Amino acid sequence: MTRTARIPVEAIQAAEAEFNKLTENYPDGVQSPIDELSENYHRCIDTPEIRYEKVAAIYEIAHDRKGQGGTFGYPLITNFGDPLNEYTHKPEEATDNLV
Repeated sequence: MTRTARIPVEAIQAAEAEFNKLTENYPDGVQSPIDELSENYHRCIDTPEIRYEKVAAIYEIAHDRKGQGGTFGYPLITNFGDPLNEYTHKPEEATDNLV
């Protein structure tokens, strides 16, 4: 006999409410990661000895943005984050041309 787990309706409603709250606040939360991207990019240029670390940070930010943009209804964020994520997925290969 197979038993199926049932999620309580209250739990689903609470999750939906939290998701709606995150969606509503998403535009306000995007500015900080954009500022971090800019700061890390500038460090890649002016401090090449820490480029690997900074490109890795850019990758993490881009990875999060590419997933969150579409989820929260901002596909342009995903369209920006996806190629940035792709180009920075191997920080050890960050060349002057990549930066």
